[in-house]
Amino acid sequence: MKQSLSSVDVYVLVKELLKYLHRARIDKIYQLGVSNFKFKLSVPLKGGAELVVTPSYLCLSNYSRSTPSTPTPLAMQLRKLLSGARIVNITQPGFERIVEIELEKGDVKYRLVLELFGGGNVILLDKNNKILALAKSRRWKHRILKVGETYNYPPPAPDPMSIKKEEFGSILLHSNKKLAASLAVEVGLTGDYAEEVCAKAGLSKECNASSLSPQEIEKLWNSLLEWRDMVKNAKTEAYHVLDGKGNAINVLPFELLVTSTLPKKIFSSFNEAVDEYFSTLEKSEEIKHVGSKVEEEGKRLRRRREEQKRTLEKMRAEEEYCRRAGDLLYQHKEEIEELFEVIRKARRKGMSDKEITARLEEGKGKGIKAAKLFRCLKREKIVVDI
Repeated sequence: MKQSLSSVDVYVLVKELLKYLHRARIDKIYQLGVSNFKFKLSVPLKGGAELVVTPSYLCLSNYSRSTPSTPTPLAMQLRKLLSGARIVNITQPGFERIVEIELEKGDVKYRLVLELFGGGNVILLDKNNKILALAKSRRWKHRILKVGETYNYPPPAPDPMSIKKEEFGSILLHSNKKLAASLAVEVGLTGDYAEEVCAKAGLSKECNASSLSPQEIEKLWNSLLEWRDMVKNAKTEAYHVLDGKGNAINVLPFELLVTSTLPKKIFSSFNEAVDEYFSTLEKSEEIKHVGSKVEEEGKRLRRRREEQKRTLEKMRAEEEYCRRAGDLLYQHKEEIEELFEVIRKARRKGMSDKEITARLEEGKGKGIKAAKLFRCLKREKIVVDI
C-alpha cells in the first residue's frame, strides 16, 4: 500500500490547495502528534475547513480527529503568532516533498514550511528566513533546524521536471540499475511514474538501463516529455486503485497506462482522494494498534495466569509436604520429645554438639528408639530421619 505522497502528488495537491485556500484565515492550530497538526481555517465565501498535516501527507480533511484538551507549547506559540493570519500563496520548492505556505498578519509576513519526508516537520519562518518555531530540532552535516537558525533546504533530489535530454541519456547509460529503478532513483520519478514512462515507451522496466540503444533512449525521453506535459497541465483524474476485496492500495492524480486495467474508485479532486485514502489508512492503523495493545495485554494476562498457576501448584506441593511431615512428626512424637530432652540435658552438662552426636550414634547401636531417629545437629536445629 502507498504510505506517503510522492513529489508529483505534492505538485498536484499544491495547485488544488492554493485555488481553494487563497486568502483563507487561520483560526486555530492543534498539535496532534510530534509532526501531526490540524489547522482550522475560515475560507472566504466557503466557510470552515481543516488542513491536516502529517509526516507523510497533507490535505483538507472531512474526517474528524480528536484534539488534545490542553494545547502543546508549540501549538500555543503558533496560535499566538498565526491566529488571524491569511494564506497568500502555497508553493512547492523545486520538486521536493515540501509545501510552503506564505502568510500575512497585518504588516508581518511568515512562511510555514511543511516537510513531508524523514519523519516530517513543521517549521515557521520570519521574512528573513529565520526559524521562529518548529516541531523537531534536527542537525545534519549540510543543515541545522533549530530556533534562531537560518532555514536551508535539504540537498536537492533529482528533478524529472527540469532534467535535460543529454543528462537524461548519460544517467541511463552509466546506471548499474534496472530501467524502472534508474528512472525512480537517479532521474527522480517515483515507482508508479517510472513504470508509466517505461510502459509508454514500450520498454521493459526490468531491462538494464545501461544496455539501452540510442533509439530506446529517444523513446524514453519522448515518454518523459509526455509525462511532464500531463503533470504540468494538472488535469486530474483522481482515483484509488483497489485490490480484489475493494480496498484502496494506491491513490493517484492521473489516469495511468499501468493502472488502466485495475479496479478503481473515482474522485472529483485529488485532495478528496488523498483525504479518504490516508484518513482510512490512519483509522486502519489505529485499529491495528488498539488490536495489538489488546493482544499484548492478553499475552500479559495469560503469562500472569500461568505464573499464578505454577505458584499455586508449588504451594499445594508445599502444603502436601508439610501435611505429611506433620503426620510423621505426630506418629513419632514421643521418641522426638525424648531425643530433644537427651540433647537438652547433654548441653546443660556442657557437652559439645560433636560429643552429643557421638553419644547418640552409640545409642543407635544399642537400639535406643530416640537415638535411631537422630540424623545430625545444625546449631539450633535438630535433623531427624522419620
